[in-house]
Amino acid sequence: MQIDRTSIVARNPGPVEADLADQTVLLSIESGSYFAVSGPARRIWQLVGEPISVSEVLDTLMDEYDVAPATCEAEVREFLATLVGKGLVRVCPR
Repeated sequence: MQIDRTSIVARNPGPVEADLADQTVLLSIESGSYFAVSGPARRIWQLVGEPISVSEVLDTLMDEYDVAPATCEAEVREFLATLVGKGLVRVCPR
């Protein structure tokens, strides 16, 4: 599934999460996959706690981190696609 700036993304309800020092550990009970996030990836995980547009995620990250817009968009879209592939995040219908 293509993720673009207008896509709405949100966490799936199933993953178990735990905060450990400077990272969040995610476990998908369905797939048995384990994932640890820190830094900007952790911030993205926090932002997708409620449905949010990719554009809003990008705006927030560019406000909070020193990153070029093109780099931010490419990396955020790739990371979100990874989370979708692991069943941790879903793309919501528009």
